[in-house]
Amino acid sequence: MENLENQSALSVFDRKRKILLCLVLCVTVVLNGCIIKREPYPKTTCNVCSVEGMIGSHNYMCQNETDTYLYSKDGIYKYKDGNMELLVRTAGFVEYMVCNSKVLYYVCYDELYRVCLDTGIGKNMNESGNVVGMSSYQEDIFIVTEEVSSQKDEGKDAVYYYHLDEDGILLNDILDKEITQSEDYTTAKYREYIIGGYKENEHTRVVLVKAEEKWNYSYDYNALVYIEMNNNLLRLDYAEYVYGAQKEKMESVLEVEDYGGRTTASHCAIVGEEIYMLYQYGDKYQGYGENPAARFKKRDAFFVLNPEKQACKLIYAPKKRSTQIAGFSVEKQILYLLEDDGIYRCDFDGKNKKKLLDNHYEELSFEYCDGKLFVFFSSDNGEAEFLAAVE
Repeated sequence: MENLENQSALSVFDRKRKILLCLVLCVTVVLNGCIIKREPYPKTTCNVCSVEGMIGSHNYMCQNETDTYLYSKDGIYKYKDGNMELLVRTAGFVEYMVCNSKVLYYVCYDELYRVCLDTGIGKNMNESGNVVGMSSYQEDIFIVTEEVSSQKDEGKDAVYYYHLDEDGILLNDILDKEITQSEDYTTAKYREYIIGGYKENEHTRVVLVKAEEKWNYSYDYNALVYIEMNNNLLRLDYAEYVYGAQKEKMESVLEVEDYGGRTTASHCAIVGEEIYMLYQYGDKYQGYGENPAARFKKRDAFFVLNPEKQACKLIYAPKKRSTQIAGFSVEKQILYLLEDDGIYRCDFDGKNKKKLLDNHYEELSFEYCDGKLFVFFSSDNGEAEFLAAVE
């Protein structure tokens, strides 16, 4: 009788142990499944410096009507058909570049330099303030500097205009002869250009330059993009835009991912009445800036906005977190994608995917210029090394 009771107790204990082991196994499988399904972040930080037709500033490249120039490691080179000819040695890494047919300007360690393209002789311009953007239209160059005042959180912008190799002209004074469009936005005319200023704290900051209907330039003041369209100011924020007197939500931007994200002037292109935009989404708990590091990157997405029709449409969003958008061409209707194993090209709908270059790098930068995507390896000390130009 005692043996039967002991066997019964052991049988119950075995059953409980088996049930417990089964539960542990099930939990382990579920947890492992979650771990397997958790999407890894990209292995490569993707710095998009420019896209086709962008309205911002180039970092490592510039182009005039005949030639293309690029920065690589310790110098600026004239580039043609894969060949590089040294123009000038630099003291360190380059932050911005712009040129016309006579001169090239670049920023190095917060210093502005001018180089004669005929002789390669460089000169420190010693302009006051930090350069926050530069761009060119035909033979004219605009350089925006920001000088921080003695009062906390207030600064003064200075916009310099350069024609060919002539000395610069300070354009800030023309905003005194302003044409007021709204309480917070004002414009003034200089030659064929419209200078747009945004009023804030009794100070007017220059936020855009426009050449008639052909060309816009914005330098992302306060992380916003400013565009002049149809005699209205278009201001792009994270998930909304202000166009004239209208303030609208871009619902499709919110639908992609509930993380912090935005576009920039260098990630926007104007085509007719539409704005094509690359949006980058980063981890909102880690803070977000332009081109977030790979470990903070959540998603990329590509949109088109028509402010007149109040319509914003998602064109493409990668299905995998490890796939990043490295650039686009509206004319060719193609996207450039950065994946862990390489750089690819595909149509706007993601089809006809083709590998262009292998990827073995922790950080890459991309410039779109002269119908090609220029690829640079970016090092921790800020240097960029040119790798290849792909189409």
